[in-house]
Amino acid sequence: FMKSSGATVEQVDPKVWAAFETGNISGLAVVNYLKCVLNPVKKLFLRLLPFTLSRVLADNLFIFKVGVEEGLGIFGKLSAE
Repeated sequence: FMKSSGATVEQVDPKVWAAFETGNISGLAVVNYLKCVLNPVKKLFLRLLPFTLSRVLADNLFIFKVGVEEGLGIFGKLSAE
């Protein structure tokens, strides 16, 4: 993935890379992290809510799920009024 996307090891957070090197997380989690860093919307989400990093690494659709949930909540509240 890193070769095809043009990503480098320097773009990976040192904490994430250290966890990968020690075997605490898989390579898939590192790929999910790189996809988030390369996507401007996901990158903004991670900067605003840094505590969600572990959840994003575990589930690459987490941000999509949050967006859908919030969109449905707003739509439901607007339609109730």
